[in-house]
Amino acid sequence: MSKPFKVLISGSGVTGPVAAYWLARASTASNPIHVTVIERASATITSGQGIDVEGAAKEIARRMGLLETIKSRVTSEQGFCGIDKKNRPYAIFEAKNSAVTREIEIMRGELCMITRNAGKEMANVDFQYNRFITNIEQNDKVRVTISKDDQTYDEEYDALIGADGIRSRTRNLMLDPADTKDCVKPMDFFAAFFSVPAQPQDKPFARLQHSLGGRAVAIRPVTEKVSSIYLVAIGDYPALAASLKNRDHKTKRQAWAETFSDVQYGEFPRMLKEMQETDNFYSDQVAQVKLPTWSKGRCALVGDAAYCPSVATGEGTQLAFLGAYVLAGELATNLSDPAAAFKEYEKKLRGFVEQCQQIPFGGKGPSLVCPQTSWGIWALQTALWLFSRVKIWNLVPNLGQNKFPLPDYKFD
Repeated sequence: MSKPFKVLISGSGVTGPVAAYWLARASTASNPIHVTVIERASATITSGQGIDVEGAAKEIARRMGLLETIKSRVTSEQGFCGIDKKNRPYAIFEAKNSAVTREIEIMRGELCMITRNAGKEMANVDFQYNRFITNIEQNDKVRVTISKDDQTYDEEYDALIGADGIRSRTRNLMLDPADTKDCVKPMDFFAAFFSVPAQPQDKPFARLQHSLGGRAVAIRPVTEKVSSIYLVAIGDYPALAASLKNRDHKTKRQAWAETFSDVQYGEFPRMLKEMQETDNFYSDQVAQVKLPTWSKGRCALVGDAAYCPSVATGEGTQLAFLGAYVLAGELATNLSDPAAAFKEYEKKLRGFVEQCQQIPFGGKGPSLVCPQTSWGIWALQTALWLFSRVKIWNLVPNLGQNKFPLPDYKFD
C-alpha cells in the first residue's frame, strides 16, 4: 500500500469537515489520503446564527447524503414580518414569498455537527481539539508547529488547508504579510447573535423591529423553546468598536446595552435583558475578506478565511460548501503538485466568489434595511406594507441566489 498523502485542516466549522469528507472519499488504495482536522476550541462549536442551505450548498449536501438530515433539523420559521413599536405586524411574508426565510433554514451549530459527523464517519479522517498552529514552514512538505495545552510539537504534512474563519490565524502564518495586510474589510455594521427562551409571540414568523440610528432587532423562531436574536447597529458606534478589542463577552454585552439604552419599547427591553443571561452569545463587526491570492505553495485557504462574503450577502454557506468541494476535488486530482491544484481551485472559483461578495443594492442593502432616521423607517415600513399587499416581494433581489455549475470529480 502506498504511503498516505497527509492533509492538515485548521478549523472544524462547516468548511473544514466538508473538505475533509471529500478528500477522504477521493482516497484510493493506490493514492491513499489521510486528513487531520484540528480545532482551537475544546469541541466543535455548536452556537451561531440561523443560516440557509441553498444553491451549490444544497446540491453538495445531497451528494454527501446529508440533505435529508439537514431538512430534519430545520428551524420552525414559516416566514417574515415587520412589527411596529407595539409589536403589531404591519407586513407579513410567508416563506414562499420571502427573500428572508428560505426552504432550508438551520442553525449554524446544527450544521456544524452534521458536517463534522459526516467527516468523523470516514475512516481516514481524524479530529483533534484544543490545538492551533503557531508556525508554518514549507519545502517539499509542510512543517507545522502546533500548540496544545501550553505545549508545542512539530509535524509534517503534504498539504495544509486553512478553514478557520474570518479572523483566521492560519492565514497570517501562511501568506506573505503584503497579501494579508488589510485583507479584512470592515463595514459600518455591527451585529450580535444570541439565543433566548421562546415566547408565544416569537412564532411562527421571524420578526423585525426598528429604532433610530440604523438599529434593529430580529427575532427568529428556532424550536418550541428557543428563539434566535440578531441585534444590529449600522453607523458610528464607538462603544461597539472598542469592545472588539476585548475577547470578554461581558464587555461586549455592556457595549450593546449602552448602544440600545435609550430604546424602551417593543421587544428591545426583553432582548437586552435576555442578552445578559444567555450562554450563547457572539458579537462582531461585519466584514468581508478580500485577498490577492488564496494559496502559497502547499498551503491554501478556503471559506471565510479566504473570501468571507459577510452576512450582508447571504452567500456564506454556499461558498463554504462550494469552496471545500472544489478545493478537495482539485487537490485529489493533482496530489503530485498541490501548489498547481490550489491555483486551479482559485482559477475556477474567484470570479464566482467576487460575484457573491457584491452587497445588494450597490452596497447599500444593510443601510436600506436599517434606516438612520424616522423618515427612513417610515419609508421602509411603507414599502414592506405595500409589497406584502400587492405581492411584488419576488421583485426584490434574493440573497444567496448566485448559481455555479458544479464540476464533477472522481471522489469514489
